[in-house]
Amino acid sequence: MDVAMTVAESKLITSNAPTWVGVGDQEHEFLFGYTKFLVYQHIADIDWYDRQMQPSFMAPLTCRGRELVRMIQKIESKYKECGDLPDTGLLHAAQEGFVQLLFTPSELQRISLVDDIQKIYKSSKDKNA
Repeated sequence: MDVAMTVAESKLITSNAPTWVGVGDQEHEFLFGYTKFLVYQHIADIDWYDRQMQPSFMAPLTCRGRELVRMIQKIESKYKECGDLPDTGLLHAAQEGFVQLLFTPSELQRISLVDDIQKIYKSSKDKNA
């Protein structure tokens, strides 16, 4: 989702679009289908087969996972109350974390390069049709 949003936002910025990115059911279904396609075509798990590296995977916690977080926070709170741990404000040992893929300027430039390749490719296919 982060990659898709970064590409979409970058395209809107470069085109001076008056609107911003929105995500609804259609967008979620497309991305889910695209992910299934990548896995089915063995595109997303190349490191596992080629170099036997464990792939990265992120998913939301289940009810059981959220209950574990609450239990750890309860134990942490007790230690903070009795002074064994300092007060860390909103920072907890177990809490939801937000992950974002950071794009460098050169990676953002790749978006326009991909667009250029797509235009040339489509143009050459139209000429040959």
